Amino acid sequence: DIGSITIRRTMAMNDFVKVFHNVVSDNDCEYITKSFDNTIHLSEIRQTSVHNFRELHIEQYEEFNKVKDVLIGCMTEKVKLYKTQFKDFCFPKTLKFEPIKIKKYEPGGIFDWHVDVTSHNSMSRYLAFFIYLTDNEEGKTRFLNKSVDCKKGSMVIFPPMWPWVHKGEAPIDTPKYIVGSYLHYNSPAWGAPNYMWSEYGDKKRSEWGEPTVNME
Repeated sequence: DIGSITIRRTMAMNDFVKVFHNVVSDNDCEYITKSFDNTIHLSEIRQTSVHNFRELHIEQYEEFNKVKDVLIGCMTEKVKLYKTQFKDFCFPKTLKFEPIKIKKYEPGGIFDWHVDVTSHNSMSRYLAFFIYLTDNEEGKTRFLNKSVDCKKGSMVIFPPMWPWVHKGEAPIDTPKYIVGSYLHYNSPAWGAPNYMWSEYGDKKRSEWGEPTVNME
């Protein structure tokens, strides 16, 4: 019946949302959040009717080089583990990371329902992931039929396309910090624009140090 079909599809969709715990140590989480707060004057306020947070692209600043290397290593390890549930041909052999961003949500700050691939410029994204840097009683990430707790050091991986609409709930009492990125396909030969996309505007790839990791 229709109800059973709906349930089966929901379970299948949720299977693509994976959570890995203790990906980053408490000490490293605290180091990253303190580094963000020490450079908060470099961050940008992102406030619309849909979201409200501060954001910092760490690729732009030398003081985050060590942090970037640690995060790329942790993210790569878990992406490889995520990949094991699929056939090899489902993923490119080289991981191309979008520039890493740290976001800080003050109590009450949200990112309402949205998807992460919405245009020609964002269509090369094929995997989304982020790491919670703080614990929070709220601050969950909600998908249509699944929620993920805001737990320090935990990493969430999921496809960024429209079936995986999601929402960042508002933290209470203390801020919520997350750090994340996306994996991109290489630009296709037929001429996709040479841009590294973000939700808030396009940046030429030449402006970023674009980290790559070979899966072989």
